[in-house]
Amino acid sequence: MTLSVRSLTHIYDTGSQQEPALNNVSFELSKRELTAVVGPSGCGKSTLLSLVAGLRPIQSGSVQLNGVELKGCTALQMQRHRQQIGIIFQSHKLMPFLNTAENVLIGAEASTALPVSNRLAKVESLLMSVGMIGHFLKFPRQLSGGQCQRVSVARAIANDPTIIIADEPTASLDFKSTRALVSLLLDIIKFRDIPLLMATHDSRIIEMADRVIQLDDGRVVANETIGKP
Repeated sequence: MTLSVRSLTHIYDTGSQQEPALNNVSFELSKRELTAVVGPSGCGKSTLLSLVAGLRPIQSGSVQLNGVELKGCTALQMQRHRQQIGIIFQSHKLMPFLNTAENVLIGAEASTALPVSNRLAKVESLLMSVGMIGHFLKFPRQLSGGQCQRVSVARAIANDPTIIIADEPTASLDFKSTRALVSLLLDIIKFRDIPLLMATHDSRIIEMADRVIQLDDGRVVANETIGKP
């Protein structure tokens, strides 16, 4: 398994009281699979993704990516962990003052082993792979919402991650753009042999997923493999 989560618990301390966000959450992710994390707002989806991504310290439980335990990691180890993850946000979070190619280059620059000329060639290849040929010099304001998310996908995979994490990436997209984006992500994880963990409210995504994990009040209440025709 690429990702293993065991007995993960997280509590927010508001000062006046402690509010549990996750309670004893356990699951595993396999390569080449889209796992959708679903549940009502406030059920712990975003907290779970942030912990797996190394954006919050783990309080209790275990998160292992490729056999490496996150709990107790040093700052340097956590930095290396984050470099293995491609993150796609609900909003594309592209830099408005950078063009398409420059936004993707931000992700490619994490590959410090690559010479600058190779990074530029990689950016071109990535943008072509997500269907953005001809848009290299356009700024985010000149692109549609679906196109901006495609650029964010290219940026997320620029550092050759071993897992992709997406937090409500289709929330602002129409039906056609949603299907196109999820189909693109499915092609990417199968080609790259990596898993995709996606938090979503979108029923259109659930029917395209390989596995659905349902959270309610911070607990896993269902973990089901989806049979596809």
